Amino acid sequence: MNRKRIERLIPEAMGQIKTKLLDKGKVPKIYDGYIAAFGPSVISSGLLQCVKFYEGDAKRKKVTQIFYNLLKTERQDCDENSLDAFLEKNKHYADFGIRREILDIAVACKLAVRTFELTNDSDDETKGS
Repeated sequence: MNRKRIERLIPEAMGQIKTKLLDKGKVPKIYDGYIAAFGPSVISSGLLQCVKFYEGDAKRKKVTQIFYNLLKTERQDCDENSLDAFLEKNKHYADFGIRREILDIAVACKLAVRTFELTNDSDDETKGS
């Protein structure tokens, strides 16, 4: 974990969350869960497999889009349309250098999303649970 990178990314993560996830001034609580689960998923199943799983679902894909936008601010070699496409093109990075960067991005987003008020209201999956 690179603490300085995480601290530098938090304001940018907050901006991405405001842009992509904010709904009526609040963030749907399900996204907090998706962001919090990303790191453990990478550790247990691998970066590429975790990203493919997240990008297979419309709601989870918003999380990987945020991560990829933040990765673009850190790296100049991000010219694909998605995190999945970037990792497929750069498979030799997937388990080494980029993995650590993306996990730091996930931590920054995890810290940033918790600064927003969370709500269940705009998420149909959590209603009635």
